[in-house]
Amino acid sequence: MRNRLFVFLLYSAALSAQSPVSAVCGNPLSQIDLYGNGLRARVLGAGDFGWDLSNGVYLPNYNPVNPSLSPGTIFLGGLWYGGADPAGNLVLKATNYRSDGNTSFYAGPLDPLTGTTEEFTCANWDRHFRVTSTEVNDFLIAGFLSR
Repeated sequence: MRNRLFVFLLYSAALSAQSPVSAVCGNPLSQIDLYGNGLRARVLGAGDFGWDLSNGVYLPNYNPVNPSLSPGTIFLGGLWYGGADPAGNLVLKATNYRSDGNTSFYAGPLDPLTGTTEEFTCANWDRHFRVTSTEVNDFLIAGFLSR
């Protein structure tokens, strides 16, 4: 069986505009191109996909020999998360065109008790991880067997 490439994107969302995360972490810089089934798509570490911050890079029927024959169909897409904060207020975080130069998503985990992080943690997690289907299956089997 042929291994397929899966990309797991790990994001931490800041829960308020005045989040301590945004003061510590810069905007994620990581980018990766996904190729498969005739598609090329750019995924960025801040939750947006389909562009490289200026050009559309969501190219179905991608032609690697002559990329100019691969028209983009989506200029930009992104993650949207909604939920309640500790006070019960509805909060939505979503990617935008970064017109203000900032993002709502930052790389890496938050401390579960304080909801904060450190600059080193953000820098260390500002990357994409490649995982094969075999690794995912092995992980699922190991979890099933440990029950």
